[in-house]
Amino acid sequence: SYYGAVYWDVTDTVEVTAGVRYTDEDKKGHITIPYIHSFVDALPFTLDQGDLIDGIDFDDQNTSPEVAVNWYVTEDISVFAAYKEGFKSGGVDNSALLSLSLSPANPEFPSSLLYQSEEAQGFEIGTKAKLLDGTLTLNATAYQYDYSDLQIQNFDSGAIQFFTQNVSEMRTEGVEMDFHWLTPVEGLDIRGALAINSSEFTEDFFNEDGESMRGEERERSSELTGFIGLTYDVGVSSNWRLSISTDARYN
Repeated sequence: SYYGAVYWDVTDTVEVTAGVRYTDEDKKGHITIPYIHSFVDALPFTLDQGDLIDGIDFDDQNTSPEVAVNWYVTEDISVFAAYKEGFKSGGVDNSALLSLSLSPANPEFPSSLLYQSEEAQGFEIGTKAKLLDGTLTLNATAYQYDYSDLQIQNFDSGAIQFFTQNVSEMRTEGVEMDFHWLTPVEGLDIRGALAINSSEFTEDFFNEDGESMRGEERERSSELTGFIGLTYDVGVSSNWRLSISTDARYN
């Protein structure tokens, strides 16, 4: 993998950053069958105990650019906008079980054991600020990213195994913010964060029941998460300090 970036101070208050990453993936896999139960002898498999299955290779190349503009409104407040691309490498599924799909004679071999790279592209806009004479730090970001060849893991109840596959496109968008406040009360600081997010499939993807997941929210995708907490730390003598901390989280 190779990465390069250029930083340009356009003015005293505007900075532009542009970069690109090139990645070359090359993975080679094989499967060995050290033991086959006698029960399998009655099934129409073409594999024998001790067989070595190779030729399960994956290779891919990716170029991911990004560009960001940062404007320092004041010394303590900045606003930024960025466009980014990225990817998550594909590879060889590690859920292979003894079956006809493992045979090199199968016309779908080895594609049935491979999953492709996942790619993403999108933008962010946000601000970073220090307020109240630097005692309050505030960050906020709005984002939208589109994913293609999304990698998910499903469970095949018939074969009793998990398998990795690529599905349709997905879009995730939302707003995130966090703050940390050193209050006027000596030793008391308050912190918190909030995230509002939407992630849904934007192209057809059919589940095992034949239902299209287009327009559906992705599983385990929370629409609202956040936390708030505080710490009170004060000296009670020359050798002792009292510290009390608590946090509340919501998902």
